[in-house]
Amino acid sequence: YDEVVPEFEFVENDKHAITSHQDYLLFLDSSNSLIKQIATKIATESCESGSRVCQAKALFYFVRDEFDYVSESDEYIETAEEVLITGGSDCDGAAVLLANLMQSIGIPAQFAFVPRHVFVQVYLDEALNKYKTEDDWINVDPTCRYCDFGEIPGKYADIEIEIVSPYSYWPGASSAWVSDCRPYLTKGLHW
Repeated sequence: YDEVVPEFEFVENDKHAITSHQDYLLFLDSSNSLIKQIATKIATESCESGSRVCQAKALFYFVRDEFDYVSESDEYIETAEEVLITGGSDCDGAAVLLANLMQSIGIPAQFAFVPRHVFVQVYLDEALNKYKTEDDWINVDPTCRYCDFGEIPGKYADIEIEIVSPYSYWPGASSAWVSDCRPYLTKGLHW
């Protein structure tokens, strides 16, 4: 953690008001230079081959293993920077950090909600099928210490997952439209 995250001062932030799961998209900023620098450093130091699957795994394990889970009772959602500063968060902050790290190096990420929990899904066309869900996204839960890349806790296996994606947030966007966009997702392009 100390070798990757530079020292910086904590700047007090206004309480983030979340009115729906769609509001999590407001926390995505793949152009944030600090997030991009950290993601790039982790990816390059962990993956000599440049494999996007290796890079995604490295980012997942970085957030899972280097940040403490801190249970919170309020609805304050931390930004990615706040999680970096404090070194810990609940599932909301961990998901926000992981999604931002992934997107900053061109790996498409979206939020996945189950009752009282959120995790991330990433899209890597080149990943092995064993990691993928039936719709080809890969579950990554950075607050599950015993979950590996592509796994979520068993208690969520049979629960319907609500997806909030920056790739399908336009009103009326159909799953067919998202499927038509897959060639762009595999290239890591952002809209």
